[in-house]
Amino acid sequence: MSGRSELSLSAQLAQHIAQSGFDQLPAAAVAATKRAVLDGVGVMLAASGASRDVLPFIELARTHGGAPQASILGFAERVSLPMAAFANGASACLGLRGRL
Repeated sequence: MSGRSELSLSAQLAQHIAQSGFDQLPAAAVAATKRAVLDGVGVMLAASGASRDVLPFIELARTHGGAPQASILGFAERVSLPMAAFANGASACLGLRGRL
């Protein structure tokens, strides 16, 4: 594949993103992203302490094993990367459930 037109649309988008620098992003996009990330973290932290529904996901992440590489937001111990992503994602979804 020598030309950009031979790349799939997904590959073209990925290439554009990879070649773009932070300084090229519009200020409004940066501000909106910061708000969204902060909101997501807040939702996950709220779910970690307020929602009993998240506890089975946390317990699964704790007992699954693997190298302790990442944190579950709102909890002290570290778990494997996939299990942290799983538990944090569950916390985000369960925390959002009350907001939708």
